[in-house]
Amino acid sequence: MAIFEKSQQAKTYVDPTYPMKASIENTQIVQGHTEYIIKVQNGWIKHGTIWNVYKRYNDFVQLNKEFKRQHVILTLPPKKYIGNLNQKFVTERQAALQIYLNSILSHHTLSMSAPIRKFLDIPNSLDSIKHFEGENERAQTSKDYSLEEFCLPTDT
Repeated sequence: MAIFEKSQQAKTYVDPTYPMKASIENTQIVQGHTEYIIKVQNGWIKHGTIWNVYKRYNDFVQLNKEFKRQHVILTLPPKKYIGNLNQKFVTERQAALQIYLNSILSHHTLSMSAPIRKFLDIPNSLDSIKHFEGENERAQTSKDYSLEEFCLPTDT
């Protein structure tokens, strides 16, 4: 499977024609593991769409495996089995994972690839999406936001 090949099972809503930015804004401990809260922006600063995705370290490992299958070798911070909920460790890992994301998103080809688009795709619930119109930000809810606005054309 090529790096840009569409997956048969998963449909993504991220528009690959717009630049994407992602920043790990925060972390939270959920059921004994760390979740990284990633703020994603797809589109230009004043007219973009912003949402949050929640990822565990293992999600980054799976992303890295996807890139390895495509013969793209990236440096992911190593796994730690003991003390991985220590605040200092979590902060250091957050910074290292941000560098990892930046290395992908700063590379034109990788930033448009299927693995990163799927990884940072819009969550199932559209409640966390914000839409920017000019300088004004307004929160969107699933009631007033059409999912079709995010859909990419599919090959049938």
